[in-house]
Amino acid sequence: MSERGMHPEPTRFSGAILPQTRLGRIAIYLFIAFLVLSTSLSLIVGVIGGSPLLALFMIPLGVAALGGGIAALVSIFRRGERGALVFIPLIVGLVALLFVAGEVVVPH
Repeated sequence: MSERGMHPEPTRFSGAILPQTRLGRIAIYLFIAFLVLSTSLSLIVGVIGGSPLLALFMIPLGVAALGGGIAALVSIFRRGERGALVFIPLIVGLVALLFVAGEVVVPH
């Protein structure tokens, strides 16, 4: 029990869905940016077709995915973030990291 009342001390997992730390919120914002960029890129490719210039739009997409994953990783392990939504950008960031590593190791 806490000293201020009859409420028990919070446990390690509080059951929160939304992020509780600033880095957790940044990870969610970067994940939303990733979703918006990927959706808009898909719509643009569907309308005008493939173009080498569209590859330039992949750079912010990758930065948003990797940045969100790094922010989620730091918020979980350094800041003790336990919001359930923060694990989504972490998974997306890990997949993006695997993609980048695969492109570096096995180029086309």
